[in-house]
Amino acid sequence: MGNRRTVLLLVGIALGVVAAVLAFLYLNRADERAAEKVDTVDVVIADQPIPEGTTAEEALDTGLVREGQALAEEAPPDALTDLTSLAPETIAVVDIDEGQIITSTNFVPPEDVTPGGGALSDRLRADSDEAGVELQAVSISASAERGVAGLVAIGDRVNVMVFLEGGTQFMLQNMNVLALGSSTGLPEELTGDPNAEPAPAPNTGVFTLEGTATQALKLAQASLGGGQIYLSLAPTDFEVAPAPPEITNENLFAG
Repeated sequence: MGNRRTVLLLVGIALGVVAAVLAFLYLNRADERAAEKVDTVDVVIADQPIPEGTTAEEALDTGLVREGQALAEEAPPDALTDLTSLAPETIAVVDIDEGQIITSTNFVPPEDVTPGGGALSDRLRADSDEAGVELQAVSISASAERGVAGLVAIGDRVNVMVFLEGGTQFMLQNMNVLALGSSTGLPEELTGDPNAEPAPAPNTGVFTLEGTATQALKLAQASLGGGQIYLSLAPTDFEVAPAPPEITNENLFAG
C-alpha cells in the first residue's frame, strides 16, 4: 500500500511539472503573438524639454534627443527615424516637450526661421482687435489617428476632445488652426508677396491653434497632465453648442 501511495504521489508531481511547463510555453507563445501584432517604428524623441531656438547640434551634443520606438499609428508621418536625419545647423522653431516625437518641421534651416513680429503675430493682432480679446497661438501634438488622419488644413476649425481619468469629453470647440508644423500658409511667409496664393502646408501632427489665455492654459494642461488629445474637424460655419456629457466605459452604450 505504501509503495502504491508513493507511485501515485510521484505521478501527481510529474503531471504537475508537465502542466506547469505547458502553461509556461503557452503563455510565452501568447506574449510572442501579442508582440508580433504591435507595429512599431523607429523615431527620434525629445529626452528633455527643448526650448525654441535650440540648434540641432546643441540638442545632439547635450543629449536632449534620443532614438526610440513608437506605435506606428501614433507616429507623425514626417517623424525623424534616427539621429543622423537631424541636420546640426537646423533650429527648433517651437518649444518641444519631453517625450515628444521629433518631426522634420520641428527643426528647420536658419533661413526658414520666421523672425518675431512676423506675419503670424500680425494676424494675431488683427484677430484680437476684431474679437475684442487678446488671442495667442499655442501648439499641441496629435498623431494621424487622433488628428483627423492628417486632413486638417490651415484655416480649418477643430474641436478638442480630451481623455483623462477614464473618461472622454469635449474641452474646446471651434478652435482656429493657425499653422501646421512650422508653416502658417500665409502668402507673406511663403512668397514675400501679400497677393500671392499660399501653398498648402503638410499636416505634420503639430497643430497651432488660436485661443484666449485660458484656452491656451487648458491645452497645455491637457498635454502635460497625462491626457490624450483627440481632434474632430468642424464644418464651415460651425455653431458652438453645449457639449455632450463625458463618455466613460460605463455609459459608452447608453442613449
